[in-house]
Amino acid sequence: MISPILSEEDISLDLVTKGKQSALSKIAIRIARRTGIDQQVVLRGLFDREHLGSTGIGRGVAIPHALLSTIYSPVASLTRLAQPIDFE
Repeated sequence: MISPILSEEDISLDLVTKGKQSALSKIAIRIARRTGIDQQVVLRGLFDREHLGSTGIGRGVAIPHALLSTIYSPVASLTRLAQPIDFE
């Protein structure tokens, strides 16, 4: 375990995606499996947060995140994409 909220199983390197929606969907699947929460609930949380403003911080880095009422402690996933995408 790397930290209490991030284990080796939570890391995905060189993930192939078709864009922002695809990337967030794959991240949502990973978080849903870890927490037992429906992946559509996780995905909706990520999209709702993105609609407030992009989580892209520049130089190829984005920190998509969401606050979900059904998760009571932090959960993390680290994903590096095979090809960069525009997070706006």
